[in-house]
Amino acid sequence: MGYYLSPQARSMLPKYKYRGSDLSLIYRYVLTPMNDILIKYIPLWMAPNLVTLLGVAVAVSAHLITQFHSPLLVGELPLWVYLYDTAATFVYQTLDNLDGKQARRTGSSSPLGLLFDHGCDAINVTIGCFCQAAVMQTGCSLDLLFLWLLTAIPFYFNSLEQLHTDSFILPIINGPTEGLLVLCATKLATAYFGAEFWLQPSSLVPSLPNNSLLIYIAIAGAVLTTMGNLFTIFCSPTRRQSMLTVLLQLFPFAALQ
Repeated sequence: MGYYLSPQARSMLPKYKYRGSDLSLIYRYVLTPMNDILIKYIPLWMAPNLVTLLGVAVAVSAHLITQFHSPLLVGELPLWVYLYDTAATFVYQTLDNLDGKQARRTGSSSPLGLLFDHGCDAINVTIGCFCQAAVMQTGCSLDLLFLWLLTAIPFYFNSLEQLHTDSFILPIINGPTEGLLVLCATKLATAYFGAEFWLQPSSLVPSLPNNSLLIYIAIAGAVLTTMGNLFTIFCSPTRRQSMLTVLLQLFPFAALQ
């Protein structure tokens, strides 16, 4: 940890307090009431990090099953795999919401728990992308790269916003809520209509197959989200660095691509 954090940062770490919210209407009026009921069934002895880990384990299991049946991310999957992927995505989303509630419920919130939670989210960005690619028949193509980027880049920009504003605010439409529910819907739709649907020309843009069109629409949404992150950082009264420094912090992410 000393390699990544300065002595001053290490001394401030125990004092860190998470400030965040999800402005999604679905999260507020549907998922939160549901999770308020479910949290009562989680035993008090269960650590919040264990709740997080269980969610990731379910996501990893879906990834392994999907990759076993579709190693090249093309071809029809068994019906039960689509259903399992759908359930795994929803379970992951639910447990990802419940871990924070469990931490507050047991008085065990900590910076380490936040780091562990976001680290698991980062892992799921990639493995969830591969599951979705197999569902949408992207194969090992540019569409696969675009699919990953449209999930990884907003996650990075949200984390960048948190770094410079000391808060993690998800907009009214966001990936962890609406995005995951859309993934569930596409998997159920594929189970009903078949994987060939994604390779058929789109009725809106006949020159594009359905999978590419949906990915390009999602990219447009991701661009708007990231622009919103940068605007929030620019307007933040707690920003301690210039916008030039903020923009330079994007280069490590770009270099990894």
